[in-house]
Amino acid sequence: MFQASRLAVRARRTRDLVRQQPALALATGLLVVMPLCVLLAWGAGRVWRHGKVLPGVWVNEFVASGLTRPELERDLSLLARRLNERPVRVSLEGLVFRFQPKQIDAKVDVRSTAGAVLSAGREHGLLAELSWWVARFFSPHRVAPRVEYDPKKLEQLITEWERAAISDPPAPGEIRSQGGRLVMEAPRMGRRIDRKRLRRELPHVLSRSTQRSLELDTERVKPTLEKQYVQEALQRAEHMVRAPVQLASLDGQLVVNLTRGELVGAIRSRPRLNPARLELVFDADAVEAAIAPDKQRLEAEPKNASFRVDNDRVSIVPGRPGIRLDPAAVAEALMHAVLAKAHVGELPVDRDARPAFTTEDARALNIVELVGRFSTRHACCQPRVQNIHRIAELLDGTLVKPGEVFSVNEKVGPRTTANGFVPAPTIVEGDMEDTVGGGVSQFATTLFNALLHAGYDIIERQPHSYWFPRYPMGHEATLSYPKPDIIFKNDTKSGLLIKTEYTDTRITVKLFGDNEGRKIKATVSPRQDIIDPPVELVADSSVEPDEEKVLDAGMVGWSVITGRVITFQDGTQKVEKRKVTYMPRVRRIRVHPCRIPEGEEGHTGQDCPEPADAEMDETDTASASDSSDSKPPLSDSAASAEID
Repeated sequence: MFQASRLAVRARRTRDLVRQQPALALATGLLVVMPLCVLLAWGAGRVWRHGKVLPGVWVNEFVASGLTRPELERDLSLLARRLNERPVRVSLEGLVFRFQPKQIDAKVDVRSTAGAVLSAGREHGLLAELSWWVARFFSPHRVAPRVEYDPKKLEQLITEWERAAISDPPAPGEIRSQGGRLVMEAPRMGRRIDRKRLRRELPHVLSRSTQRSLELDTERVKPTLEKQYVQEALQRAEHMVRAPVQLASLDGQLVVNLTRGELVGAIRSRPRLNPARLELVFDADAVEAAIAPDKQRLEAEPKNASFRVDNDRVSIVPGRPGIRLDPAAVAEALMHAVLAKAHVGELPVDRDARPAFTTEDARALNIVELVGRFSTRHACCQPRVQNIHRIAELLDGTLVKPGEVFSVNEKVGPRTTANGFVPAPTIVEGDMEDTVGGGVSQFATTLFNALLHAGYDIIERQPHSYWFPRYPMGHEATLSYPKPDIIFKNDTKSGLLIKTEYTDTRITVKLFGDNEGRKIKATVSPRQDIIDPPVELVADSSVEPDEEKVLDAGMVGWSVITGRVITFQDGTQKVEKRKVTYMPRVRRIRVHPCRIPEGEEGHTGQDCPEPADAEMDETDTASASDSSDSKPPLSDSAASAEID
């Protein structure tokens, strides 16, 4: 009986164990499979994202995950531009300063930052990288942009902040002039900005898109020199300025004398640490002020080379070197002289001061011949003529280097009375008004045609709204400030010289250079798209109802197709075409108010009176009554006039 019950218990346990085996097998399988799945997912992700940023990597406010290096560097460049446009706030001793990152040449090192972003999660072995990958499911990995800046420019800013905010800076001691004598200022302790902390924290502030502010700390520092060094410097300085100094050129022709007072006023000191001393020098600016009268007497300005034109033949007027005294060199020569027993020294003279434009520069421009010219005529003695002559004077002798783009407005500047221009008629929104500089468009047209026929690349020009008979139809230009402008490019390998000539009734522009054998053919089509001028009736009660008086005959409008064919020396051609449209000019007629139609300015609604001496029978009267609303016909509104 007992044996039977034990067998039953064993059988039951066996059945329970059999039932539990699948669950145990499943749990065991999961414990084995799950790590394998994680490893497979991690490995597949590494392979899939080869050459790309791993998941969960951020740079400031943007997600870098999945980006290739070119894509990453593109986005980092955009970020760098934004960071460079945002100021940094600095507070010191209760004062707030703001500076732009460009003031210290701060910039994001895009390549270095991109390398750090791509390396994130790939740096410390398989287990560390796996752990890094798992951690990204819970928090992102942030990489700060790598920022560089110029330490010297930062030091300049630091010095400015210290001068403005710190009342007790350290002083190394100095020698200075006071009341015509030398005095000593002893070294002293003081406070200054903690530079180590600033340089440690500044890159982090510059790399952030927000919270770009920094609280500066100060530290108390000892002076760089001890008092004895300043006392020794004072003794040396007193010895240096004990007597006047004379500097003379080697040939004895140029001599400069400085009094003891001028030497005292020019001496300066600056600390040096290795070895510790207070160095004495003469300040170049103070020396320049002291020798200013001698400079005016002794110096000769170098003369630039220039071009001379005689009978359309161009030649070079050679330049020449000048004589100059360099204040920095004179200050250095003074140091040698004051240490000499006789207090005399050599005056450094630059007898070969090169002009800004040398003879060699002029030859290199290869300006050899007349390549283009054009003339236009004008009436004598009008205000506009003064403006034409003035702009011609301002542009006469202008040199345009090979490949250079030239703007007339940029060269001449605004037309003002201070610049020699006077009021004269100008087209303003279709009407003639007096403006300062009116008439310069005639010069623009003259210059444009010279350029046109010489074959240079004309980048910008604007024709007039109306045609003026004194200009070639379609081939003319208007000019105002700042627009419209005449802009062209010297697209040759030689320089271009602009020369102008004028008389009371003519303006001429000549171009000298080498246009490389270009041949030019300018064309203009017949008039097309003819538009009759609009008619404007001007009320005038003094005009009889059946009469009209023409105030302005007006002008028809039309278009032409202008062109230029440039044939180069190698036979190739460049064809240019442009449509030029001239607006019709309003025809203005004075008529009796009764002729003004309803709705137009000057309309009164009155009927036109009958002529007082008219003799009409009843039939005529009736006829006249029936036609009382009719108006006499106007003269031919299509008639055109050429305005000047």
